[in-house]
Amino acid sequence: MKKSDAIPSQIDYSVPAEDFFFIPGRDEGLWSVGDIDWYWRPSQRAKVAAFAVSKIDDHNRRVNDVIDGYTNRRAFSSAIEFNTIPVVVDNFKVVRNLAGIGSKWLMSGAGGARIRNRYIWGHSENGYENEAKIVSYFDSVQTSDDLKPIEPFNGDVADLPFVIEARNLQNYFHFLTETLPRLQVAVDIKHTGPIVIAYHKTAIGGFVMDFINALFPEIAKQVELRPAPFQSDRAITTLTFDHYYFQTPDTIVPGFDEYAPRSWIWQGRRATRGSFLTFELNRLHDIQRSLRQRALDAIEDMDTSHLPKRFWVERSSGGAREREMKNEKKLVDQLKMIGFEVIRLEDFSPLEQIALMANAEVMTSHHGAGFANMLFAGPQTHVIEIGTPQTASARWSDFIPLAHVSGCHYVAFFADLNWATPEKEPQYGIDGLIPVAVHDNSIKTITRYLRGLVGEFATNANKNEVLMTARHLRRSKSFRALRTYLDAFPKYVQTDATLLQIYAKACDETDDPHTTFDALTALWEMDHTRFQTLEWMIWLTKRLKRPDLSHILVEEHAAKFPDRHAAFLGKIRWYQRMKSG
Repeated sequence: MKKSDAIPSQIDYSVPAEDFFFIPGRDEGLWSVGDIDWYWRPSQRAKVAAFAVSKIDDHNRRVNDVIDGYTNRRAFSSAIEFNTIPVVVDNFKVVRNLAGIGSKWLMSGAGGARIRNRYIWGHSENGYENEAKIVSYFDSVQTSDDLKPIEPFNGDVADLPFVIEARNLQNYFHFLTETLPRLQVAVDIKHTGPIVIAYHKTAIGGFVMDFINALFPEIAKQVELRPAPFQSDRAITTLTFDHYYFQTPDTIVPGFDEYAPRSWIWQGRRATRGSFLTFELNRLHDIQRSLRQRALDAIEDMDTSHLPKRFWVERSSGGAREREMKNEKKLVDQLKMIGFEVIRLEDFSPLEQIALMANAEVMTSHHGAGFANMLFAGPQTHVIEIGTPQTASARWSDFIPLAHVSGCHYVAFFADLNWATPEKEPQYGIDGLIPVAVHDNSIKTITRYLRGLVGEFATNANKNEVLMTARHLRRSKSFRALRTYLDAFPKYVQTDATLLQIYAKACDETDDPHTTFDALTALWEMDHTRFQTLEWMIWLTKRLKRPDLSHILVEEHAAKFPDRHAAFLGKIRWYQRMKSG
């Protein structure tokens, strides 16, 4: 290793893109440790929902635009899981919290996103011009003759340092989601040499070694925490193929446009801002999934009977990053009435924190680093975040990939801002992250949703309240809770077309085709103009094994919707086969 004092402490963002970004397979100095088995694969999406509950209409409009953008223009049909591999690198350096090879900078994982953003905004106010330079350069790389697949390293790697660049070791979110998972790669290659975590800034959170000792006891003694800058003539580090995707053609890394939305925002392999932001909402890293599995294995035989199933996570007071939530006590008092306990994560050991999330029914809190523990949530867990219009636009995308990893229900309520000008939209670079405020109406909305979710609700709600809660439960894909909730309000359901439709969806998703059909029949009797209802009923007759109903309803479809009938018959080929047989 070389001495770190020989490395400049600053990064020059003004150089041309071709002199700044390291391209694996084109630039010299990077090899894979072993063969590359895969680059990416489709993975199950998270169950994500969000709601605007600010008392300020302008905030709600902006937040609804963000939510609609994710739901209708940015969501892939499948999440994309990227492989992370060990690589040997020459002339490796860590400056601040970025990884470099020679005079260029390596794009990989969260660090790659930071490199990209700093290059765009780091040396000029015209960030869009700098972004265009990145797009143009990566376009040219994809078609260049000198871009080759990454070659394997031929040689002994046992004594090389395994180096991880950390954003810092004082922020729990970045440590848990970015730094800690990479230790799994060192375990996978059975690394016996030093493992260096090079970090920016001086403070080290007490959680760092606590989690390393709890989850990676076999390599904990090899781990060295070293402040950046750091340099080594040759080292092992990790490469995640997320950014590599935008630097390569289909002949090296296959494309995944088949899963992408048909939207002008998504431009495939072109590294535009729209494509990149869309990409970030739909990707996850295999090492995060590996960390989750390692954590669940570690608590397999643990007694968790003392841990709460429903809880509100409060922040410790007096911390350097304390962000007080306005009216937190009002909301928490309501939650206590339906069995929620108030906890602080730092009062629990690492394994207890993992067990808390893995076995939780509902975890809720206001926006903060503790949501990193969503990695460990069970598929049954509802993780409820209370955020702001600012976190909707600036931070929501940080949490969605973690929900992809765990498969939990992730639900965000974006409320108000706790500062002197709550009607004003803050600028993160100037104002920082503004804490959350909730008010009477948002408290009522959030509480009604949670009451419906856990099945502890009053049956004297009016129809508008029932409709709002039902819509929230449907959007969050909480279908069993939704059905239980609507079963308590038969008068409203039987007389309201929207509630009947929602109820039919709940019955269908809970695998009750008979009750689904009954609800749709009532809905069809209310309104004979909705072809969707009749077509859904026809599809159900197949599940119900009722060919007699199929014939009757298909004939009714031909009479009611002649312009749609031929196309619909083409979709129900099973009916044609049944009819001819």
